[in-house]
Amino acid sequence: MAAIHVPNEPWDAVIVGSGATGGWAAKVLAERGARVLVLEAGPQVRSDACAPRPWRHRLMRTVQNLRGRQSVQQRYIGYRAHPPELFIDDRDFPYSTPDERPFWWIRGRQVGGRSLTWGGLSLRFSDYEFGAASRDGVGIDWPFRHADLAPAYAIVERAYSVRGSSEGLPQLPDGDFQPAADQSPAELAFKNAIEARWPERRVIPTRSIEVRATNPSDWPPMSSQAVTMRDALATGRVTLRSDVVVNQIDVSEDGSRATGVTFLDTSTGSFDQAHGRAVLLCASTLESTRILLNSRSPRHPDGLGANSGHLGRYLMDHHTVRAAARFPYPGREPAEYRWGGPNASLIPRFQNLEESSGDFLRGYGMNLRIQRRKMPVRDGYLLGSLLAQGEMLPRAENHVTLDPDKTDRWGLPGLRIDCAWSDNETNMVTHMANSVREMVAEAGGELFGDVHLNQPPGSYVHEVGTARMGADAETSVVDPDNRIWETPNVLVTDGACWPSCGWQNPTLTMMAVTVRACQK
Repeated sequence: MAAIHVPNEPWDAVIVGSGATGGWAAKVLAERGARVLVLEAGPQVRSDACAPRPWRHRLMRTVQNLRGRQSVQQRYIGYRAHPPELFIDDRDFPYSTPDERPFWWIRGRQVGGRSLTWGGLSLRFSDYEFGAASRDGVGIDWPFRHADLAPAYAIVERAYSVRGSSEGLPQLPDGDFQPAADQSPAELAFKNAIEARWPERRVIPTRSIEVRATNPSDWPPMSSQAVTMRDALATGRVTLRSDVVVNQIDVSEDGSRATGVTFLDTSTGSFDQAHGRAVLLCASTLESTRILLNSRSPRHPDGLGANSGHLGRYLMDHHTVRAAARFPYPGREPAEYRWGGPNASLIPRFQNLEESSGDFLRGYGMNLRIQRRKMPVRDGYLLGSLLAQGEMLPRAENHVTLDPDKTDRWGLPGLRIDCAWSDNETNMVTHMANSVREMVAEAGGELFGDVHLNQPPGSYVHEVGTARMGADAETSVVDPDNRIWETPNVLVTDGACWPSCGWQNPTLTMMAVTVRACQK
């Protein structure tokens, strides 16, 4: 395929990344009449490559790990649930961390990105998250509130047919839902026990999209190929180019506007440029920031968006507690056994809503699964699991910089990631673990061993921050409409733009933020 170079006829928009946010950017802009170029660093993949093939994938994972190719990727809890081809080769894309502060960077470089491995949980942020800094003084607020993002949330929820129930909870706003999946009899028994003891701890049907294709040869329903990139390409106004790695954003001589991007064609090893009236970074949190840091010019010697001093700072991820347990058999079977996606229960945040606990700021929620697979009842008990995930505070010390000594297979600079949990996260994890223990006991269950506590940042693959949005140029990298303050025709709409991470899974909000920005 010939390199793309159209200096005299720039694209209306050049989008970097084709995953959860890149797909939405392409769809919204193309449906509004824009000519769009989407650049993806990885290759095209076939839909049937995403289908479950347990023996083949197990063999391929073994081969990759014996060769040391996915030593970081295999640490991810969801690694074994997907084909190893949907994760990067760690030897080709190295990065560095301080020895005492590891960070597990889990990545997927292919058309569709990590939307192909997304778990589908779709939870709105509330104003407890959007306005958290005003409540506790840590970090900065988001520059809008739930009411401002609600229309974009609804667009995304309708497109993916998010399933859920309306509960009227201020800490978890209701959405535009399809009917929720049934809670299992054992989950309903758990709900009755917990809500009787702690009325503020609600146990509700989870909110998620379906993640399994009806036909194994189809694209997974949560992937950008199944929804957004499909719709974008159908307009006839989108060109998708794979196997091209964007190295930097190019700017005008005075540095006030982006003129396009410089990219490496990995099939030829040569560099070229694509010109655009606007550039949108949707490459995933850390990759988008790597591009900004590497976009140096006389007017932007420390990288594009670095004037405030905040570029690369405030990296966040969720900290977690996991537990396996057995629960009393409720005396009846579910109508059907279904696993994954909307087939689970959720315990929304119940901490620090009106008053602080004193031990930690912000809060956490939990995911619950019991009686979701047909398994034998042993001694009157069933198997189940709980997973709690909590909000990490934004701290300037958690940051990334370019590491010229760690270059990828094409010689492009990698990142040095310096990120660690603070006392706030450590105290919250203790509270999370105690809550799991006491709720399992209240429901008549028994833990298998003890809870599994936190792993290093990055391990839950919810990394956000490093190019945060805000209300003024002194405290943020991008403005309330996701535009870089110094170069307003560059937009950052993926997780990099987040000023705080909330407790909720991030993908729904990333997509809604992208829709809102592209409608401006």
